[in-house]
Amino acid sequence: MQAQVFGRILARIDDELQLAALIEMSTFLLEPGTRTFTESKATFTDLLWTVRERFAALATESQVADIMMRMGLADQFATANMTELLTTIQNNNDALQLQNQPHMYALVERLRSATNAAHRLRLAFDHLVTEPRQDTVGVDEYVIELRVYDLDKEGPSPSQLSEILQVVADLYAAVLELYPDASAAFRVAYLDSGSDLLLAFKGAVHIIQELKRLLEEWRRLQELGLDTMARESGLIDQWLTMLSKVKAMEESHTLDAGRARHIKARVLQRLDALTLYGVAIEDGRVSEIETHRVALLKRRERGQLTDGGHDAQRSTGEPS
Repeated sequence: MQAQVFGRILARIDDELQLAALIEMSTFLLEPGTRTFTESKATFTDLLWTVRERFAALATESQVADIMMRMGLADQFATANMTELLTTIQNNNDALQLQNQPHMYALVERLRSATNAAHRLRLAFDHLVTEPRQDTVGVDEYVIELRVYDLDKEGPSPSQLSEILQVVADLYAAVLELYPDASAAFRVAYLDSGSDLLLAFKGAVHIIQELKRLLEEWRRLQELGLDTMARESGLIDQWLTMLSKVKAMEESHTLDAGRARHIKARVLQRLDALTLYGVAIEDGRVSEIETHRVALLKRRERGQLTDGGHDAQRSTGEPS
């Protein structure tokens, strides 16, 4: 599926199901604020009736229905759940009463979690995806393709996909610091789903080429099982060309020492996050794809790879 098509479907889901309003409603029910429940009851009831009807209409479109199912919205908007939520709102006069009903509280919490994840994913795509100029990238642009390995046979969740997009954007920004005259424009070019998910990004030629080299070198280190050793021995600068450039710029006083340390920490943390999400640069050769899949699975078996990228970002602090 083209990124633009996916983005438009996300926008329709977000807008037609009024996800922002549902997030506000569920937050009020879970964390009662200054408004009284009786004043909000009619608004919430109307919202849920409208959303239920629109969800039923969207569910008749196969592509939209599949995306809603993968984002966990289908379960939350199931008729039984919506009916139960409507009945609860109509029969209670105080939002605080919900906190004494564990089942309903959990139902509303799941609704908030699912709608918030879908809404955040839409916002991420609005930020990164742009309509293509003609049907190719521009003359001053270059494309890099990444593979999100489906190690658990479940595919990435909306929140994980949003995190992956942000991590890649952060890496691009880190490389951009070495090329201040390059274009900062960075967009999703397309995505394609199969057993794994392929994500393609486009940006300035020099930045994408540098990013591609960085990710190729990182993948090679992982496949050789040397990435941990290189980090612990302090030799990582010699293995990753970009970090060698950072070091050289620091020694030539083109880059001050504090900024150089910041860039190095930022790059390594984002590389760790991609590893934890099972993301690597695409090679295109089946043998290489499977080789890296095995390498990632072995890392997981050794306890070095877990779901999500949060551990990597917490390990040494999160540079801005």
